[in-house]
Amino acid sequence: MNQSLEHNPGKEVSPYSTSKALIEGVSDENQPGLLDYWRIIYKHKWSILAFTVLGILTAILIIKTTTPLYQSTSRLLVEPIAQNKQASLGAYEYVKSPRLFYQTQYEIITSRNIAKQVIRNLDLLNDKRFTSSITDEKEMFAPDKSFFSSPMAHAQLSTSGKLELYVDKLLNGLRVSGGSDSQIFNIKYQAVEPMLASDVANAVADAYINFGVTSRTKGAVQATDWLTQQEDELRVKLENSEAKLQEYKNTHRMLGTGSNQAISKTKLSSLAKQLIAAQSSRSDAEVRYNQILAINNKGDLNSISSILNNNVVVKLKQAELDQAREVSELSQRYGAKHPKLVTAKTKLRQAKKAVRRVVNQIVANLRKEVELTKAREQKIRSLMAREEASARDYQIKDFQLGKLEQAAAYNRRMYEEFLAKASDIESKTKFSVSNITILDPAHPIFKPFSPNIKRLLILCTIAGAFLGVFLAFLRG
Repeated sequence: MNQSLEHNPGKEVSPYSTSKALIEGVSDENQPGLLDYWRIIYKHKWSILAFTVLGILTAILIIKTTTPLYQSTSRLLVEPIAQNKQASLGAYEYVKSPRLFYQTQYEIITSRNIAKQVIRNLDLLNDKRFTSSITDEKEMFAPDKSFFSSPMAHAQLSTSGKLELYVDKLLNGLRVSGGSDSQIFNIKYQAVEPMLASDVANAVADAYINFGVTSRTKGAVQATDWLTQQEDELRVKLENSEAKLQEYKNTHRMLGTGSNQAISKTKLSSLAKQLIAAQSSRSDAEVRYNQILAINNKGDLNSISSILNNNVVVKLKQAELDQAREVSELSQRYGAKHPKLVTAKTKLRQAKKAVRRVVNQIVANLRKEVELTKAREQKIRSLMAREEASARDYQIKDFQLGKLEQAAAYNRRMYEEFLAKASDIESKTKFSVSNITILDPAHPIFKPFSPNIKRLLILCTIAGAFLGVFLAFLRG
C-alpha cells in the first residue's frame, strides 16, 4: 500500500487515482480466499460430517420405511390407422393427424373403462396383492374416512363401489409413453410385487387391443343386427310372394309367363290349318254335289267322275251293258213275247234299277259329305273362337302372373343381396385385424423401481454435507 502511494517523478499523481488505490488495497485485505474457506470447513469438519451422516441415516430411514415398488413395461406397436368413413366397412386408412391420434390413444389407455376391464379380467378385487392395504384406500379414495372406520364397513361396500375405488388406485400406478417419435407405446405399471406389475401391464395392453377391435367392429356388428332384421322381413316377403305366385299358377293351371300363350298359339295355328283343309273339303264336296244336282234333272249321271270312278257302278254298268246286248241279240231272234226275251228285258230293267240305286246312294253320300264338311268347318271355327278367347284370357292372366313373378324375383334378389352383405360384414367382424401389435410383453423385474437406493443415498449425502457446510459458513 505504501508502494502504491510513492511519488513517481515521471508521473503526476491525481487525487482520484490516490483514492482508488486506497479503496482497492482495503478490499483485497478484507476479501476471504480459498484458504479461508478451507480453514472454516476444517474447523467445523465434525459438524459437517455429522450432518453428512445424518443425511445418510435419513436416506436409510426412507429406504427402510418406504414400500418398494416394482415396474414392468409392455411395448406395443400402434399404427395410426382409422376407418375410412367414405368407404365400406373394413376399409381403413392412415390418419392425417398422427399426433392427435396418439393423444387419443393415451386417453383410451388411461381411461376408467380400460382400468375396470383389467380389474375384472385379473379379478383384482379378490387379489390380496392389490387390495392388501386398506389404510391406503382410506387415505386415497374415501372422502368420508368415517366410512372406513371398521373393516366390517369396508366389507359391506358393494362390488361396484369397490370397483370404482380401486380404479383410481390402478390408474395411479399406470404410466404411458411413446408415440411422439415412433409408433412404439410403452405401458408401464408400478406395483408392490413384480408379478402383479407385469400382470397388470399385460392386462392393460390386452384390454386396450380388445377395445380397439371392439370399436372397429362395433359398426359392423350394428350393421349385422340391422341386416339380420331386414333379412327376416325380406324372407317373409319372399315366402309370401312365392306362395301367391304358386297359388295363382295352381288356380289357373299355368306353368309360367307366356307358356299358356305359346300353347294357345300352337293350337290356333293347327286349327287354322285344319280350317283351311275343312273349307277345301267342304268346297269340293259342294261342287260335286251341286254338279250331281244339276245333272240329275237331265237324268244323265254317267258323265260325273265320282260315278264313273265308282267300282260298284262300273260293275253294274258293265252288267247292264251285257244284259242290253243280250236283249238286242234275243230281239233279233225271237218275238217280243218270247220267254227268253221277256226274261232278258226283266234282267235289263233290274240292272238299270241297281245302277240307279247305287247312283242315288252316291248322291246321298255326297250330300252327307257336304253336311259333314260344313259341320266340321263350323266346329273348327268354334274351336278357334274358343281358343282365341282363351288366348285373350291367358294374356290377361299372364300379365298378372308376370307381376307376381317380378315381385317374387325382386324379393329373391333383395334377399340374396342382403344375405351376401350380411355374410361379408359378419366375416369382417369375425376376422377383424387389429392395428396394435404386442412387441414385448411385460415380464417381472425383481429389482425395485422405487425407491432408487443409490440415487437416494447420493442425494441425501450431498444434501447433508451441503447443509453442514452452509451452517459452518454461517457460523464462520
